[in-house]
Amino acid sequence: MGAEMTSTLTTPERVRNRMGYSDATLTNQIIQEYIDDATAYIQRVARKTFTPADPLYELARSVCTDLATAYAIVRPAGGVIDGLDYTIDELKVKKSEQTKSRQRTVEKFIRFAEKGLEQLQDDDTDYPQSNTGPYG
Repeated sequence: MGAEMTSTLTTPERVRNRMGYSDATLTNQIIQEYIDDATAYIQRVARKTFTPADPLYELARSVCTDLATAYAIVRPAGGVIDGLDYTIDELKVKKSEQTKSRQRTVEKFIRFAEKGLEQLQDDDTDYPQSNTGPYG
């Protein structure tokens, strides 16, 4: 596995708050892995490392929270979450309003993240670049 990230853009608490529900099997360690993945992806797409002093930090933080939340709602390792039974090989969906609502929620977070990533990519302002991150 690659080098560990020294900082991330959001926290497990922010992801839990964004999710709006508590899954006892979803530990802070698991959420932190999703945050680390989302942070690395955002930094790769934007081609920069975001620090709290960066003018785009809050946008990057929001995108990271949205992506990590989407990852957390539909975990690829398998389990049961409100109408979704899933393993790596199979996904079973119980067609309930709650399940449809979960799907819409995931889609909403993905859309928010995509829009934020577009803004981060399209930003042509000449900000000082950090060379300390994994893509610096």
